[in-house]
Amino acid sequence: MAVRLKKLYCHFSYTMKISGSLKYLFISILTFAWHYAGAQAYYDKVIAVNPQTYRLIKDAIEDLQYQLGKATAQDFKLITKDTTLTSGIIIKKLDRTVDKNPAEGKLDPDNDDAFIIRSDGKNKLEIIAYTKPGLINGIYTYLDTLGFRWYHPGDEWAYTPALKDIRIKLDQVCAPDFALRTFFGTWGTPRNRVIDNTALVDRQWGQWYTRNRLGGAYNLSGHAWGTFRYQVRDSFTVHPEYTAMVNGVRLPQTAPSLKFCISNPGLQQLFVNYFVEQLKKNIKNNSWQRIFCVSVEPSDGEGDCECDACKKMGSVSNRDFFLANLVAKEFQKIWPTAYVNLYAYDTHAMPPDFALEPNVIVQIIPYKYQDYSTPEQMIATWRKKTSNLFIYDYYGLPILNVDMPLNGELQPAEYGKRVKHWHQLGIKGITLESSYGIGATGLGLYLFARLSWNSGADVNALLKDYYTTNYGKVGSTMQQVQQVLADDSVQREKALTKGMKLLNTAKTEISAEQNTRLTDYKAYLHYLKLLYRMQKTDEQMDTVASDNLLRFTYSIFFTKMVHQFPINEWLKNFGHTPTYTTKYWDTFNQMAPGMKYSSVVQYTPKQLDELFEQDCKELKE
Repeated sequence: MAVRLKKLYCHFSYTMKISGSLKYLFISILTFAWHYAGAQAYYDKVIAVNPQTYRLIKDAIEDLQYQLGKATAQDFKLITKDTTLTSGIIIKKLDRTVDKNPAEGKLDPDNDDAFIIRSDGKNKLEIIAYTKPGLINGIYTYLDTLGFRWYHPGDEWAYTPALKDIRIKLDQVCAPDFALRTFFGTWGTPRNRVIDNTALVDRQWGQWYTRNRLGGAYNLSGHAWGTFRYQVRDSFTVHPEYTAMVNGVRLPQTAPSLKFCISNPGLQQLFVNYFVEQLKKNIKNNSWQRIFCVSVEPSDGEGDCECDACKKMGSVSNRDFFLANLVAKEFQKIWPTAYVNLYAYDTHAMPPDFALEPNVIVQIIPYKYQDYSTPEQMIATWRKKTSNLFIYDYYGLPILNVDMPLNGELQPAEYGKRVKHWHQLGIKGITLESSYGIGATGLGLYLFARLSWNSGADVNALLKDYYTTNYGKVGSTMQQVQQVLADDSVQREKALTKGMKLLNTAKTEISAEQNTRLTDYKAYLHYLKLLYRMQKTDEQMDTVASDNLLRFTYSIFFTKMVHQFPINEWLKNFGHTPTYTTKYWDTFNQMAPGMKYSSVVQYTPKQLDELFEQDCKELKE
């Protein structure tokens, strides 16, 4: 419309002879119409939300305002009061007990992730949900529809489209394919109070997580018996018979990964009472929640009770899930959507030989740490036992993988197939234990985020978009480099040499943003060079090598290419220099005297490019 008005004005000015005052009036009318047409293209440049909802999702609302302003070069006004606006972007939270379902019953009040997004494509867009997660998902689904992308954490990995019109024509109820879509890096985010005293990297990962619509209503936590044992330690002092009997002796309550005498009625009652209290506290402290989950997962390791009464209960799975059932029955009396959750792996990987309570959530770990059956057989067997089936999987477990390229079924495209397969099997949710290192797991985690929301997405199209947008004309080369590095038929250092040479030949002009990403990835390649040399069997992992590796990882901290925390722990647990690493690079005592973190200097992009050129000269195939 604005273009048509401009043409009309030009035509009128040059073909009509009118008085100056009339011409001024006509120009004023055209100017108003022109600006009005422009405002329409941006929903009047207004975002409206009532004050209660604004406080609830303030960060997401302000991010919407920022992203739209950045993409359109327009100023969007934020109205945070009750309003009856008939135009603009309207964010509305419904009350289950009061508001009528606005989608003829199609918006499920019991799906915390669901929302409505609707617009006639003209003046008004509405995002409506019953819950905080639903509204946040709606905001980022709208931005995703407009073409925004957040491939990895940080502005350097964001794509902002240039938009002349932000209107869409849509009337749809949306919800993700998985009720739980979450991941975390072992030992948590790469937090370092010396190098990153504002926790910038932590916040960037948090933003990336939210913008990619990860999360879900089921907050499933892990091992719980250790905390239980500590909190009720006085009872164990009075009743030593509550601990597991191993080799004819009751274990002391201070034993690591302590297991219990599950057949003991006193222990059963103590266990149930404790976890019922945990549920009641959760309900009191989080009254806005609808779903509550409390983990009753055993401690890791061996040491299950060998007394006659426990043996009569059958397998370890029978005992652990028996306890879970006891707690679940009590939860049913307290809250309609209160669940207990526990894993199925290690010594309790197999299903019990009795039915589970309907509010027991089982998170199976089929691909690691179980010798019950093959992964597919394990999933199939558990599907027959319960419909509350979730997956816990390891995607590049950093304490073992130390951010090396992932190969085989863990390569991004292959792992995408696994996520699709889980959806076909009816798996309700997924938790990945992974790395906060972009170099090894970044692309796979991005695909996981996309596919766990929409399992029908085209993996090849996602990969093409990823490489083209992030690396431009070097994108196809980058894809080849990563495929070379993940080739498990080639010795790792030789694959690295081949990959570096391949990347070094890509001298095509790319944008400044794309070059920044490329330089960061070159830093990851140098990390691999240091790591591989340290791992060579004919070269002792001495203090100099350890120091070089750790200093470099912290010198590229803000690239987020590697996850420093597990690398430290790997050197302490599996390296040749645990004493040295603990003395100078202890992640759990970063502020202690003598630590070397304060001497770390961040590499500049120019220095990283020079380092890559030097590496290419040194490495030989």
